[in-house]
Amino acid sequence: SQDTIEKIDISGSVQYTNTIGIGLALVINDFERKTRNRILSPILAYNPDDDLDLNLDAVQDGSIVTVSVAGAIGDEGDRPKSNGSGRTEITSLGVAGAGSVNLNRLSNTATNSYSPVVQDNVDATRIELQSGNQSNINITSNASDDTTLQNWSGAIAFGLGGAIKPSSATPKNEARVRATIAGAAAYNELGRNVQNTVENIDFKNHALNITSVADTDQASATAGAVSLSVGVSRNKNLVIPGSLAINKDHPNNKKVVGSTVNNIATDQLGNIALTARNGADSNAYAGSLGIAANPLNSNPLEGSSTPSIAATLGFSVAV
Repeated sequence: SQDTIEKIDISGSVQYTNTIGIGLALVINDFERKTRNRILSPILAYNPDDDLDLNLDAVQDGSIVTVSVAGAIGDEGDRPKSNGSGRTEITSLGVAGAGSVNLNRLSNTATNSYSPVVQDNVDATRIELQSGNQSNINITSNASDDTTLQNWSGAIAFGLGGAIKPSSATPKNEARVRATIAGAAAYNELGRNVQNTVENIDFKNHALNITSVADTDQASATAGAVSLSVGVSRNKNLVIPGSLAINKDHPNNKKVVGSTVNNIATDQLGNIALTARNGADSNAYAGSLGIAANPLNSNPLEGSSTPSIAATLGFSVAV
């Protein structure tokens, strides 16, 4: 059995505003994939000349790619407001915000199981060949998850405000606030259940050979988030970038990679080779950059008031 997935999700948003503008991009995926081989009934074989070969393969592979980008550009412009006394006040609030979020939940199950159960009063704990036959019983099980998950999120915000150059003898008070915010988040929940099981069998007088391989060597998960926030203002200027990238275990499907042989009996034990390789890569990258620039007014008028405050607050978290 094989389950192959190829999926690409792209989401984007761009906003341009002269007051308050928010750009948002969102991608949500929830996958539950199961590839299972199960033998639940007794196997009866009556050819005395051949071995009995049981081959079970459960494979999950493919790729899932999610990309989201959000952008916001805020340009307040100059909207003077007269207060009736000959002075001009500019009291606008400008906000440019960009947010990008990707959420992926992936629950993969790839299992092979030979575990007989009782059906119709038949002895389900045996594989029976013709009486007296000394043929071999060869069980080969391969379970693998080679799925790759790429999750990338980005946000860019640019804000411009308070670029006032007095051109007359009328004083101006600028009480403008420029806020520029960019946030990006990439979040993955992963569960990989990859197992082989042979149990509850009496092989009687047959030589038994078991080869089981469970692996996730080619699987990978990547979460990446990048944010850039730039604010330019001659007044109160607040810039906030933030990035969050997380890979964590799926709450309902913990990561299990294994091969198990339990409660078997045989008169002639051949070879038992069990292999489990948990080699899946998990990477998280987060980065943020914030720039607050408050250029000085080169030609202020007497009596004008231009409070200049620049502040940045940023964070990046990768888990």
